[in-house]
Amino acid sequence: ARPAAGDTAVVRVEAPSEVRPGEAVLATAWVSSPVAREVAFSLRRGATVVAQGVRRLPRGLSPLVFRDLPESGGGAVRGYEVTVAGEPDDPLPENNTARFLVRVAGGRPLLCLPAAPGSRLPGLLRVGGVAVEACDPEAFDGRIETLAGYSGLVIENVRADRLGEVSLQAVASWVRHAGGGLLLTGGRN
Repeated sequence: ARPAAGDTAVVRVEAPSEVRPGEAVLATAWVSSPVAREVAFSLRRGATVVAQGVRRLPRGLSPLVFRDLPESGGGAVRGYEVTVAGEPDDPLPENNTARFLVRVAGGRPLLCLPAAPGSRLPGLLRVGGVAVEACDPEAFDGRIETLAGYSGLVIENVRADRLGEVSLQAVASWVRHAGGGLLLTGGRN
């Protein structure tokens, strides 16, 4: 237990352990303050200052929310440090700093199910810098294990009955529970 008298401290940090390339890191540092006071804060990624400033904190536990967009080198690990500075008479200045790591995962491609073999959509996505794999809708097995290898699914003007009920349920479950991306294109049919 730490003494509560006059001790401003970073109690915990909530941050993802891993992000995808191009995805922002959203971190919340929970700071405990024994009295309402102004604190100076900073977030660093390595030697780079991501955010800094001064904020008035009420007595008790308060969140400081940070956002960073790290370089997108897949497989890299980024080290972060959150620091708060309360009063000069803080009895435990050691607990005013918290460190955490975030891994930038290697990118996963999109899976595109085009309406026809000659579709231009997969090629256009590739020209735009997106990694894409195309698959005939009838060859799509619709398993969660298959979908887990992709960051998102693009269904281009494909009727639902071409995919089947089991595949549609797997896609819905993957989007809802695993955070997979889904884009549907098409008309009235």
